[in-house]
Amino acid sequence: MKKRAGTIIYIVMTIILVSTIVLLGLNLYNKKTLDKEVKYIKENKKNSSSTDSTSTYFEYKKVELAIKEYTSDYSEILDKINNIMNDKNLKNILSVSSIEKDGKELNNSITLVNNKEKELSEEIKKLYALNEKEEILKYIENKNTSKKYIDLYKEYMFNDDDLEKNKKSIDDLNNKYENILKTDLEVLNLLKNNASSWTISEGKIGFYSNDLMNTYNELIKKIK
Repeated sequence: MKKRAGTIIYIVMTIILVSTIVLLGLNLYNKKTLDKEVKYIKENKKNSSSTDSTSTYFEYKKVELAIKEYTSDYSEILDKINNIMNDKNLKNILSVSSIEKDGKELNNSITLVNNKEKELSEEIKKLYALNEKEEILKYIENKNTSKKYIDLYKEYMFNDDDLEKNKKSIDDLNNKYENILKTDLEVLNLLKNNASSWTISEGKIGFYSNDLMNTYNELIKKIK
């Protein structure tokens, strides 16, 4: 009986030891794989937003998914901003053909720019919100995981240097596009408010006032 009991204890201990080794191995694999995935995501945000596949398992998978879902949402907003600013009508808003088509009041053109400005402002606000820790945390909180993995998620996502860089990138993006739209409006309003001082002939805008022409040219330079 003693020999049999000893054999059972040996088997149980062996199973526990093997299980522990396997578990440690899986944890090590998951951590290294997640490190690699997060590094790739941070370096290639625009090309790594897909949540269709994951490389890790168990609770690590939840962390990976949360990070990818966050990045996907962030990238989606960036795409919307680019689509706003790359709108064909907006990009051609100051072309001679667009101005001629709209007429001296330029009401359609001014309305378009104002609408794009509102759209841009809304999307920029979303980006700023997504860069706040409270909003970032929501992506892991809905995964029903333990504090250990929430803390791991925070390690990846709450890097103050990264958050500050993101904020600066949003600031730069906002300033760049706001300046373009603001200058578009300045040009359009300049033409509208001086409707009798310019004309279109042979596909070009001609001015009856040198001061008006110089102001117009200076504004156009700001966009280019």
